[in-house]
Amino acid sequence: MESQVVPGTKPQEVEQIVTSPGETDDEWMQKQASFVTALTAYNIAAQQDTDAMAAFDAALEAARQKVDRIAIAGRVPVNVLGAQPGDYIVPVQDGAGIKGIAVHEDDLSMKQYLRAVGRVIAIEADGRAYVMVKSV
Repeated sequence: MESQVVPGTKPQEVEQIVTSPGETDDEWMQKQASFVTALTAYNIAAQQDTDAMAAFDAALEAARQKVDRIAIAGRVPVNVLGAQPGDYIVPVQDGAGIKGIAVHEDDLSMKQYLRAVGRVIAIEADGRAYVMVKSV
């Protein structure tokens, strides 16, 4: 900041001005033009990102509509009858749907283990398996 006398004022008035030593008006105009160019490029990129996210969200929602979604956390009862504590619950195709079967640890293949949703930790009073969900 620097004080400068305002020309043509009596008594003389002083105003504060910002100066940058060595910077000319042409240099300042170049900086402004560069800023405007960069801001325009940023706004274009931001709009392209917004458009891409909207397209991604629409495609994601369309894909989600094709499957049933479930949320699992920790321990859950499952509709698998005849299971024993220690058995793994493995999903299998049941016509057009999916069902779970109980597989004893000794009879479990590696492929079944990798697909297993969890391990039976208890049997509910109604005979359903209570499963500790396997983390993936």
